[in-house]
Order: sequence, then C-alpha cells, then structure tokens
Amino acid sequence: METPYRKAIAILDGINDQWSVAWASYPLGLAYQQAGQLDEARGVHEQALGLFRRFDDRRSEGLTLAALGDTFHAAGRPDDAQRCWRQALQILDPLGDPHASTIRRHVIEPESAS
Repeated sequence: METPYRKAIAILDGINDQWSVAWASYPLGLAYQQAGQLDEARGVHEQALGLFRRFDDRRSEGLTLAALGDTFHAAGRPDDAQRCWRQALQILDPLGDPHASTIRRHVIEPESAS
C-alpha cells in the first residue's frame, strides 16, 4: 500500500527523525488494519511501539499497544490481543486517558472488540 504515510516515513527516516517516523507509523498501521492487511499492520505497529518506548512516550505506547491488540483480535489471535490490551490499560488508565474505558471493555468482554 503506497500511502502518504509510507512516503513520509521514508523521508523522515532519511533525515533520522525517528520521533516523527513513530507518529507516521501509527496511523499507517491503522490504515493497514482497516484495509485488512493485518501482517503489515502488525509490523508497522510494532515499529511504532519500539520507537515510542525508546522515547519513553507512555501515552503513545499505550495507544499503539491498543491498536496492536485490535490487529491481533482481527487476525484471530485473542491471547495476543488480550496481552496487548492489558498492557495498554496498565499505561493509559493511570494517565486518565479517555481510551482506557474502551480498552477496559475489550479486556472484560473480549467479544465487544468485534
């Protein structure tokens, strides 16, 4: 999938702006997921996750873990989805992030993620 995000990632990587690479990777992963390209979505989410962890951006790490959980859920990997959602919840809940309530529902009622 050739997208503006993919082009942006190449440019940003070329100038070694890894922070912006992470922020371009996150929505690219969401786009891949929506297109049903789950392997690509997982790979891009994992790339963003690694970068957000490197920059110690906890909120972005939590959001990316939640998106990765959604990707695993869509791929029929409920155990991996639950692991990611739980980790996301552990990060986002103490921050008071509004996404925590949706993630909590996925952890409590996994079928609600569909």
